[in-house]
Formats: sequence, structure tokens, C-alpha cells
Amino acid sequence: METTERQKKILRTAKARDAASKYLTHIRHIKDSNGIVLTEESEIKRRWETYFEGLLNEENPRTVFEDGLPNETVNIGVTRKEVEQAVKKMKNSKAAGPDNRPVEVWKSLGEDGIDILWDLTQKIFHQEKMLEEWRRSLIIPIYKRKGGIQEFSNYRGIKLIRHTMKIWEKIIEKRL
Repeated sequence: METTERQKKILRTAKARDAASKYLTHIRHIKDSNGIVLTEESEIKRRWETYFEGLLNEENPRTVFEDGLPNETVNIGVTRKEVEQAVKKMKNSKAAGPDNRPVEVWKSLGEDGIDILWDLTQKIFHQEKMLEEWRRSLIIPIYKRKGGIQEFSNYRGIKLIRHTMKIWEKIIEKRL
């Protein structure tokens, strides 16, 4: 450790290794709500399920508008241009959802892919019903790097959904 620069480099490497080892070795053991360490994989999965179920199904207060009248305006279906813009906005090299299809699949199909997506969105819009398989997603717990690594509340869930669903969400989001 001749120079301070070399010393900093060694400390940075040691910190990175320490952080990586903590995450990999301790993620297998999570504490339940009573502070008891769970070691069985089925118990850990059940605990994650109940934690995220409670977290994601929490009701938030809603604002009620005074007139309370429904929106009676004419609503046109999804346009092809909206689908095109949503696909262009999608970023490449993002994690795929439950179907393991990256967004590059839709982009590589070009005009044919836009036509397929447009047809799907039109059906959803007019039938007012979404495919059940689009609703399925994967929730991946990510450690916040704060607090104890075995405390489930120190994780946030990243929800991986199908890119087709993300495109639909972008269309609706733009309209809102």
C-alpha cells in the first residue's frame, strides 16, 4: 500500500466483495414477521408471497370529484400511430417478463409486428377485456442496501411483466 490511490482501490474492491457475498449468502435466510429466521425454501416463498400480497394490494385514498359524472365523450379505438409510438418508446435490452420475449422481438417484426399489436389492442379496447396471461407477472425482490439483509421489509419488489403489456400501458398512459 505505497500510495493512497492504491489503498482506495483495494478498499473499494473489498467493499464490493463484501456487499456481493452478503447478498448471495444471506438472501437464502429471511426472517418472518416475528423475527424467526426461515430456512426452508417453501417457507421463504410463502413469506415473500404474503409480504408482496399485502404491499401491492394496499388501498390508497381516492379523490372524488364533486360532479361525479361519468365521462360520456366518444372514445375512438387505439390508432396504429399510437401503437407505433409506444413500440418506439420501448428500450432495448430490458429484462423479459414471464414469456421470456424481449421487446426486440416486436421491433424486429417491423410493420408486421405493429399490425399484430394494433389488432390485439383494438380487440382489448373494444371488448374491454384483457387476456388473462397478460396479467401474470414475476416479482423479484431487490435488496435496498439499507438495514438487515434478512429483513424482508428492506427489499423492494420489481415486477416483470410482458413487453406486450408494457406497450399497452404506454398507450393508455399517453392518453391519460
